[in-house]
Amino acid sequence: MLNQNNSEPEFESIDNFHQTQQSDIPHTESGDSRPTQTRIRIRIPKEYHQEPVISNLISEHGLKVNFNAALLGGKTSDDQ
Repeated sequence: MLNQNNSEPEFESIDNFHQTQQSDIPHTESGDSRPTQTRIRIRIPKEYHQEPVISNLISEHGLKVNFNAALLGGKTSDDQ
């Protein structure tokens, strides 16, 4: 979990993410697999600001993304 009162970076290593398993996807007896909705917060470090990070995630993992809001925050401690 990210903590704003910590001197650690505000992002987690990719190794900390849960790998989706087939058992994580809800199925009914009829074989229906409905989309899962979740709310996430992403902070992209300065060195990746010019990279298509979200677009790459969508392409590589077949995600469907709807943005309800976006915030381009001010400078953070690592933005010099």
